[in-house]
Amino acid sequence: MKKIIGATALVVLLTVAVVQTLTVQKQKQTLDLVEQEFVNMFHEVEGVDLSIFEVLVQDQTLRKKVLNELKIDESTKRELVSVLDQKNNGMIDTNQLEELMNNQVLKDALFHRILSDQSLRKEFLPKWEEYIHQEESEFVSAEIGVGYPLDKPAPLFTLPTLSGQPISLEQLKGKRIIINFWATWCPPCKAEMPELQAFYKEKPADVELLAINIDQVGDVPEFLAQYDITFPVLIDHEEKVQKDYQILSIPMTYFIDKDGIVRHKHLGAMTKEDLHAWTHP
Repeated sequence: MKKIIGATALVVLLTVAVVQTLTVQKQKQTLDLVEQEFVNMFHEVEGVDLSIFEVLVQDQTLRKKVLNELKIDESTKRELVSVLDQKNNGMIDTNQLEELMNNQVLKDALFHRILSDQSLRKEFLPKWEEYIHQEESEFVSAEIGVGYPLDKPAPLFTLPTLSGQPISLEQLKGKRIIINFWATWCPPCKAEMPELQAFYKEKPADVELLAINIDQVGDVPEFLAQYDITFPVLIDHEEKVQKDYQILSIPMTYFIDKDGIVRHKHLGAMTKEDLHAWTHP
């Protein structure tokens, strides 16, 4: 009996050890993915992204750790502390904030400070991801008043695919069209990609799906291969189309009827069922 209990205990201990190991590995993989999103954001945004300031405002302890060894001049550090205090109190000098956000030296220093310290990296990145997702969820329900207005003619455009083949909205006249704006660094865009692909395989014959990528950096072909994407992907390097469609956040999706009128729009990730609801006869 003792041998059986001992063997059972050993199996339990081994199982716990395996589960703990897998949990640690999963946490590391998750953190690595968040870090990649953070790195992509760093390269995509010209100045310091506001999300970094917001995390430092929300967590005073984390703020002290970041500022403690931040390699910037004392004048800039004092300005940063002042802006963070102002945001914490609900009052902000927008000119001072804008000046700091455009400070490339500060941007590089924050990036290096957060990622070079492994302990700080593990603490900061999950809080940053939580803030980003919270902001995205607040935008998702804001369908009316965001982006290009409904019941207006869709702005015309011609954009190249990755192979360089031009596709224009004009040539698709008479069809119903779904236009999705996205980027490789955007978490909800990644979550949405399999749903778009699933819809594309089942879509009605009179519906076209166009995904417009707005990356300035990022390996788009590798990203598409990773998700086995077969629908048309267009590149908006000059940012004209995203400006015409008033894209302030992504993913953003529009539905254009056969007469070229914008009938639906949605900010946030969509499901296959959402798209079928839009295109149901």
